[in-house]
Amino acid sequence: MICICSEYITPRLEYTLDFIFKRFFLTDLKIINCSSYNQSNCNYDVKIYYGHTPKQNFLNIPESGILKEQYSHSIKPNHKIENNKNYLFYSDQKGFDINFDIFGAVFFMISRYEEYNYSYNFSFAKSVAYKNNFLDKPIVNIWLNELKTVLIKKFKIKLKTPEYKFISTIDIDNAYAYKNKTVLRQIFSTTRFLLREKNFKDLKKRLKVNLGKEKDPYDTYEYILELHKKYDKNLIFFVQLSNYGKFDKNINYKNKNFRNLIKNLSKFSEIGIHPGHASNFSFETLKKEVERLKKILSKQINKSRQHYLMLKFPDTYRNLIKVGIKQDFTMGFSNAIGYRAGTTLPFEFYDLNKEKKTELTIYPFTVMDVALNKYMMVSPGIAMEIIIKHINITKKYGGYFISAWHNESLSEYREWKGWRKVFEQILKYG
Repeated sequence: MICICSEYITPRLEYTLDFIFKRFFLTDLKIINCSSYNQSNCNYDVKIYYGHTPKQNFLNIPESGILKEQYSHSIKPNHKIENNKNYLFYSDQKGFDINFDIFGAVFFMISRYEEYNYSYNFSFAKSVAYKNNFLDKPIVNIWLNELKTVLIKKFKIKLKTPEYKFISTIDIDNAYAYKNKTVLRQIFSTTRFLLREKNFKDLKKRLKVNLGKEKDPYDTYEYILELHKKYDKNLIFFVQLSNYGKFDKNINYKNKNFRNLIKNLSKFSEIGIHPGHASNFSFETLKKEVERLKKILSKQINKSRQHYLMLKFPDTYRNLIKVGIKQDFTMGFSNAIGYRAGTTLPFEFYDLNKEKKTELTIYPFTVMDVALNKYMMVSPGIAMEIIIKHINITKKYGGYFISAWHNESLSEYREWKGWRKVFEQILKYG
């Protein structure tokens, strides 16, 4: 067991140390206040001091104050690069074994402290990670591996680190391109497409699909299931069941074929809710969408990912908790590749406004298909190189490599030609 002697004990400190030592190092720990320290209540092989005045026979870590504060917009971490490594809450105090407040830095990243200043869709360009050029690094994992090295050197102990796991996730924003849509939607979408694209080849395909002479291009489900079975990969579908609107275009949740599709997918994979755009502005709407999926599958729904990755701290997560969601997979960017929370590990949502850890576990993803194709505009070949690079990073530092795709991006249709090969290769490689 590891003993940590701190000059204060707060919910923030306990939350952070639980993540570091129980989730990352897979070990137990004891936290004591330095004012009550004596040899008997901290009689362990590994002793860490967290404070301002280094102690003998301890591994000494400087504290910056963030873990004893209430939430404040004014706290901004100082950043420093030393030996080509990035540090937040850097300290040049003498006598410490680590040159920055590693506990405070980890908390800052996984609590998403910086996102509380913003409304929906926090931009990657505003993040501390992007501004300081470490968005493409799992910085929290890197810091904790440094801590591991120091602990092993000082105390001659063995420490575990997280195992690598691969999770494939698929969002179903639009279950079918043409099938199972009302006549009115068909007429409207066809007319709009012709006026905008003037593509009569696609019109012919649309007619063949609706006449049952050709498979709908977005009907990629059999392909997806077979591929995951072949490579023995974990799979989660996130299904949108919102009412039709400007930003929510899926099939009507009452459609029998759509409901049967969801039931069939649930036999071979996990199913989560994909709350629509409108649910962000109405708790009752969110509640209805979760209830719809619950009734279709006749079971509790505990996984989610927000449509358009819309997050507002702390509102979104509080609402998900209220409807029974236990695991959320929204933490990532749709227009950039990297580590939004700085880690490959899941972590509990810490509600800064209430200063408490919740039971909602956040699973950050690293790569989304639309980021590569529509925003970065890279070729399938370059995309594959980028993804494999991040799979290797995750294998090196441990944790979950989670990718986010859509059923339509595996259609080999329109702008998605050539992307199946990318998907197949990362499943095989991962």
